[in-house]
Amino acid sequence: MKISYIVIGVFGFVIACVGIEIQFGKRIEQKGPKMVIPDWIHQKEVEFVSGKNKLKGYIFWNAKDNKLSEKIIVLVHGYGVTYKDYEIEIEEFVKRKYSVFAYDMTGCGMSQGKKIGGFSQFLLDAQSAIKYVESMNL
Repeated sequence: MKISYIVIGVFGFVIACVGIEIQFGKRIEQKGPKMVIPDWIHQKEVEFVSGKNKLKGYIFWNAKDNKLSEKIIVLVHGYGVTYKDYEIEIEEFVKRKYSVFAYDMTGCGMSQGKKIGGFSQFLLDAQSAIKYVESMNL
C-alpha cells in the first residue's frame, strides 16, 4: 500500500515537472511588425538587469508635455506576448497624461533569456522594473 502512494507521488511530480517545462521552458519571440508610434508620443529605449539577464523596453510619454509625467504606469505583459502587443493601451495611457514603462520579461522579445522561467521569474522581473523606475528620480 505504501509503495503505491510513493509511485503515485513520484508519477504526479514527474507530470508536474514536464508540464512546467512545456509551458515555461521556451522563448517568446516578437511577432509581426514593430510598433507604430504616433508623432505626439516620445519614446526612449531602456535596459536594466533582472537576475543574470538584461531586459529591454521603452518609456513612452506625451510629446506635448516635453517631459516624463510623475505618474508612471509599469506595464507588465502577459504570457505568450511581448510589450509591443499593448500598443493600443500604451497610446491610451499616454493620451491621458501618464508615462508608460513597458518592457519585455526574461525570455521574451528583445530581452535576454533562453526561456521564460515561470511565475517566480515574472515577479523578479517586475520588481527589477519597479526598482529601475524608482531610480529614475522623477
